Amino acid sequence: MEIKKITLNTDVFMKFKTIAFMALLLLIISSIPAMAAECVMCGTKITGRYGMTDQGKICETCYWKLLNQQKNEQEQLKCSVCGTPLQGQYYQTHNNMPFCISCNNKYKDKCMTCGMPVPKGRGSRNGSYTTCEYCAKDLVTTASELRELYYEAKSFLKSEIGLTLPISPDRVYFSDRINMNQDFSRYRRNETPESYGQGNTVGLFIQYSSGMSIQIQKGMPRLEVLSTLVHEGAHSWMTKYGKRNPSLILSEGFAVWCEYKLFMSLGEDEYYKQKAQREDGVYGEGLKKMLRLESKPGASGILQYIMKHNDF
Repeated sequence: MEIKKITLNTDVFMKFKTIAFMALLLLIISSIPAMAAECVMCGTKITGRYGMTDQGKICETCYWKLLNQQKNEQEQLKCSVCGTPLQGQYYQTHNNMPFCISCNNKYKDKCMTCGMPVPKGRGSRNGSYTTCEYCAKDLVTTASELRELYYEAKSFLKSEIGLTLPISPDRVYFSDRINMNQDFSRYRRNETPESYGQGNTVGLFIQYSSGMSIQIQKGMPRLEVLSTLVHEGAHSWMTKYGKRNPSLILSEGFAVWCEYKLFMSLGEDEYYKQKAQREDGVYGEGLKKMLRLESKPGASGILQYIMKHNDF
């Protein structure tokens, strides 16, 4: 996964004491009572000493809070993998966990969710699915958790996109990658997991003669499970209400587009930008085509298009 690479200005560590001293002088010099001014951080009336920021005056309480926060951020900026203080360039995950270039190059095993390097003996490994120790704190492992997330995925697809999913919660269950790949081969004989990109199956929608089901890789982080349920749920809706025999790129493009809308609604746009960079094959191209399509008729026009067409 591609992750954000950042350059750290190490001079800030040397200058910090000087900056703090200057700020303290400002607070002391500005001890004349403010004329009914309000703190731009907390909104309270300033009646005593105050500090100055680019946005305006802040009360003495917020001043010290801001100063301590800045100090802590500088002192705590260390590699999340090895604990070494960061200098020069470093990487950062979507959830703002920094790690050094050395760890990125040293450990080839990366967290599938955030891209952080995972040393041997740390994090969680479920088959070929690797999760760092930070993402591993939020793994979904019980049937009740999976059902709860399916209800959340159904609610999102209904309220935000207008999809009514045709699959009951009892047909959504955990599986493993081996069984999912076997079912893929059994029920989708004209396709292979590799035709979808890397073949890293984490979720699978299957239509049987007697109905439909969704399989989910057990032991994934909550956000990954939710997005996979949205993705596979979109496939189930398209199978029931869309045109028959849709092209692979239209089918996957629509499902990934639904994921994209989920992440945007959750404010996880940075996470999705990074996730989308690893989307290859029909996923990445399908999303690009779907976003271009959305720019013309809007989101509501997407569903009408899906029901009338089986390709772009």
